Amino acid sequence: MSQSRGPTGGAGPVVVRLPGSVLGPVTRGVVALVVALLLFGSAMALSRGVAWLFAAVFEVGPPGTTSRLLVSTTALQVLGFGVPSAAFLAAHRQRPRSYLRLTECTQWTLFYGSAVGLALMLVAVAATVLFSLLGIAPAESAVGRARSPAFYLLLFAVSTLVAVPMEELLFRGLIQRRLTDGIGPAVGIAVASLLFASIHSTVSVGAGGEVLTFGMFVGFGLVLGAAYRYTENLFVPIVGHVIFNGVQILLRAIEVAF
Repeated sequence: MSQSRGPTGGAGPVVVRLPGSVLGPVTRGVVALVVALLLFGSAMALSRGVAWLFAAVFEVGPPGTTSRLLVSTTALQVLGFGVPSAAFLAAHRQRPRSYLRLTECTQWTLFYGSAVGLALMLVAVAATVLFSLLGIAPAESAVGRARSPAFYLLLFAVSTLVAVPMEELLFRGLIQRRLTDGIGPAVGIAVASLLFASIHSTVSVGAGGEVLTFGMFVGFGLVLGAAYRYTENLFVPIVGHVIFNGVQILLRAIEVAF
């Protein structure tokens, strides 16, 4: 750090100059955070605008209906997450597959992905136990309850092929990666997990369970973020997320069917 003096040698206006070794990382960190928040903010703004437009043009049913499921997925994951992600990747110098770390999907990818899915289930079990001990009604999915097993089969397909890949693309592949490069892995995982939890805050939960539900989704994000960080393969959190969602959906379909 240096201090300037007047032209005659006397004390002039104090100008603090930060050394490049400090200014460089600070600038990179601020830019990374701004880019990450812009990605998230634009995704949410676009998804809400598309959802409003669809609701104004088409007749959209309540939660638990096919129309609501398709509109929600199109607005949030397909357009809301897809458009900002595509714009970021188009402006980036690296090839998308390389930047996102979409490496080969091998038997080890499936193995580690299964371990991630199991870890997510353990987080859910722990949260369910806490809900029970506190006498709070557990969280209910934002897609609502349906009486037809066919709805859950459609939900399984949409979740596996669209929702999960797009969520992992945005939160782990772009937001976490950008923050990790600019600030560090701990901040990248933490911020991406908090933002990931915020989009799931619409779940229905008993009175007093909002904080616990948010904490549960933060836990999910931490597991998925750690998996991406330590395997350096986006397919691993995708597989784990797909397994976790798939088990929940198929169990609900069996419950409805029988």
